[in-house]
Amino acid sequence: MTDVLADFQRWYEQVVAGALAPGDGVLPPPPAPLDLATLLGHFVALRQEVNLQTRSVRAQQEQTGEFFRRIN
Repeated sequence: MTDVLADFQRWYEQVVAGALAPGDGVLPPPPAPLDLATLLGHFVALRQEVNLQTRSVRAQQEQTGEFFRRIN
């Protein structure tokens, strides 16, 4: 635990001295901004995945219903 505090203290002193920006060495760099085409592509893929999952659940429900009809 003291190692973590010592690392933080060194980082803080470097930030105060102006040698580092507050985010340097602590956080990963921010992700590149998304453009509209990339965002739209992600939503289309998500929609397709939801549609596939919905079909799968419906098919499973039908199979389960058929199973219970046969055993009754």
